[in-house]
Amino acid sequence: MDVLQLLIPTLKRKDYSREVLNRKDKDGNTALHIAAIYNQPKMLKLLLNCKADKHATNHVGLTALAVAQQHNIRENIAILQGFFIPVISNLKHKLEKQAVKYVIKASILVFQNMDNISADDRNALLVILGLLLTATYQATLSPPGGVWQGENTSKSKGSYDA
Repeated sequence: MDVLQLLIPTLKRKDYSREVLNRKDKDGNTALHIAAIYNQPKMLKLLLNCKADKHATNHVGLTALAVAQQHNIRENIAILQGFFIPVISNLKHKLEKQAVKYVIKASILVFQNMDNISADDRNALLVILGLLLTATYQATLSPPGGVWQGENTSKSKGSYDA
């Protein structure tokens, strides 16, 4: 582990890191696969932070995540799954920033002539902008179809009374 930590900065400077980190052994396993097989969570984190290819498959067609799932090593599974999630959370963050930017632009256009608007109209406008802002954030935070709850596998088609 210590050797790899010393080696990686050198490899990055020479731009060999991806080639070396993603090199495969005779079974098609990369360093990420091997770290998953031998239960090396620190090594997994280090390799993933160094941009090891998490989508690489071995000769059997398994990714490092699939190997960890085969060995049922929960910590490794969580680490490997966690590196698939940032893309989604990053997208959410970008959408939120974009929504705020558009609301700010709209607010500037609307509020330029605030001196000429009556107090009642101004209050109505603030309520509308608040609703728009709330709806915008709600749309970015919740998926349109809601959260998938799984399949109903019960054979009964009747209703249940509480």
